Amino acid sequence: MALTVDAVPDIRRMISTKSFVFKKNDGSWINLENTNRVLRNYAFCDGMKTGYAQAAGYCLISSGEKDNHRRIVVVLSDTSQAVWKDSQSLLEWSLKG
Repeated sequence: MALTVDAVPDIRRMISTKSFVFKKNDGSWINLENTNRVLRNYAFCDGMKTGYAQAAGYCLISSGEKDNHRRIVVVLSDTSQAVWKDSQSLLEWSLKG
């Protein structure tokens, strides 16, 4: 599914958004921040999907591109703190020349 979604330019643009200023119906504004820490901290990460389920634990699908190498990595059943480091490490490793 991630590979299919990655091929859709509009979706790729949306999932790579780090923050978005949103105007509410009452006229006030709110700044929405992407919760994907890898997207915020690793320059070659360009998005995907965070997740949690009791049966699966903390999960993260991360995508990125470096030197014309595009990769999607998946971390499942991790802890709330380790999922970010583990996903970034896996993405960095997968993007090495």
